[in-house]
Amino acid sequence: MKRLISIILIVCSVNLSMAQIVDSQVIEKANAYLNHSWEATSDNIWEDVSCGGKTVNTPFWVTTGTCTSLPYCWGGNSTLSDFDNYLTQGKSAGDDNTSIGYGAEPGCSVGVDCSGFVSRCYGLTNHYSTSMLNANNQFGHYNNYNALKAGDFVNKPGSHTRLVTKINNNGTITVIESGSGTGNVGGDGLWRVFEWTYSVSELINDGYKPQYYKNMIQAEDVPENNECADASILESHSDCSFINGTVDNATESNISVPACDHLSEHPKDVWYRFTALKPSHSVRVLPNNVMNAVAVIYSGEDCQNLTELVCEGAINGDSGNELNLFYNQFNIGQDYWVRVYDYGNIDPTNGQFEICITHSDNNFEDILLNNVSVAPSTVKAGETIVLKAQQNYIGSQNNLPEIYLHYYLSKDCLLDTSDILLYNEEFSNINAYNASEAEETSILISDSTIGGAYYILFVADATNMVEENNEENNLACMQIQIVNKESVETYSFKDQVHIYPNPSSDWVYIKVDRNLIIDKASLLDMNGRVIKNIPKWELNKVNISDLHEGMYLLKLENTKHQTGIFKIVKKTK
Repeated sequence: MKRLISIILIVCSVNLSMAQIVDSQVIEKANAYLNHSWEATSDNIWEDVSCGGKTVNTPFWVTTGTCTSLPYCWGGNSTLSDFDNYLTQGKSAGDDNTSIGYGAEPGCSVGVDCSGFVSRCYGLTNHYSTSMLNANNQFGHYNNYNALKAGDFVNKPGSHTRLVTKINNNGTITVIESGSGTGNVGGDGLWRVFEWTYSVSELINDGYKPQYYKNMIQAEDVPENNECADASILESHSDCSFINGTVDNATESNISVPACDHLSEHPKDVWYRFTALKPSHSVRVLPNNVMNAVAVIYSGEDCQNLTELVCEGAINGDSGNELNLFYNQFNIGQDYWVRVYDYGNIDPTNGQFEICITHSDNNFEDILLNNVSVAPSTVKAGETIVLKAQQNYIGSQNNLPEIYLHYYLSKDCLLDTSDILLYNEEFSNINAYNASEAEETSILISDSTIGGAYYILFVADATNMVEENNEENNLACMQIQIVNKESVETYSFKDQVHIYPNPSSDWVYIKVDRNLIIDKASLLDMNGRVIKNIPKWELNKVNISDLHEGMYLLKLENTKHQTGIFKIVKKTK
């Protein structure tokens, strides 16, 4: 489904350094660095070679042939694949010279130092030094060692850091670290990624503080169907039998973003699997009023070979909208996958939903509506919006009358006599052989419409031509914002509002002329979805420190209900 939202042409980036990760994944990455096997040649062994403004020296233990564990590299932040690749280019396998310069990685040497290793274990692309690990707001501090868990770290700012992999029954702590190891084994040390066990008293006496990565979650908190390979089973019925689901604490998959989503960069998804019983099935997703759900159906032999079949999301509307995914070319007996996630780049914290899958019995008749959209989502009175929707037929009739689709303007998502009929001449020619048909029309919003929040209601089979088993899926709604014509043309917020600093990494301040009184403020993503409402006692400033890097919209409304929308940019510190 192609959505006509021009603003999506603006490229919005996500701050990859804020990605969630499970504690088991952190420890798995640490062990991968510890046990990595690689081949060294004479080209990878440097002895006091001047390069990159410093003298590079390969750790003593590296010899030609097969080596195990990543070597220590002063300033190093290599991924395992980058490390192997740079070795083929003749770079030094590590660098133990910590006295001259900060490091020449990856131009001269490759490997990881202590903080580069910890950063990579958390899946971070940026290299956070021990001082940054101590001060950056992505990382927290425990009051004592009793709270320390596997996957956390102990840190001595300005000196060294260690990743905790196990809290032992005798009270000792096992870590994996990248360092010299001279204090552990004496002599020439280790100069690589190695495993060691310390007592708490040793760590405290050496000045190490217990810390944690705020975006690491515990494996037991992750949904059971977090991975495609662990997809929960959906059983298809003739009537909808909802089961509960959640995307809270879900992690991202390596599956590409679906075609109907133009903003999400790394969706935190959960997965379901079902066996097709009929050529036609319908998947319903009913999110809570906070979640802005996206759902996708895939075919494929397994999770590594998925093909997107249909995608739908409440991407251009309000949160809590029900999704109906319909497809009529399933192969009976074949398995299919359903992916569900919360739209956008902010980790969900209230992502509960219900889901079911249905098929038609021989006597089952239904018209259902899906793939609805409105563009643009904010329109000036007197301008045009584009409405899209798809009507679908489930049943056995080969000859049906024209199935009409009506559009209404409403103040809520309920169809009643107070709603304004916008258009009633759209119809679909659908039947058992042609089960789906997409419709599109342009509607003029009357220039006398009073500005405010409205809903576009889509009503399938509006003239009741089919006697349906389920009438509940004939109505869909999408929220839009209508702006008074005069408020846009004669009242210029830009002349009376100053937003600064912009771009910003933490706070954006709102300064207005004394004749302008701001009554409401909200922060939106670039598709008009409300991210947060600003409390009335903070209408002069907005905290954006918890947002991902990218572009957002700040919507202001004065006491006369006139609105202004301003673009703001979140940057990294």
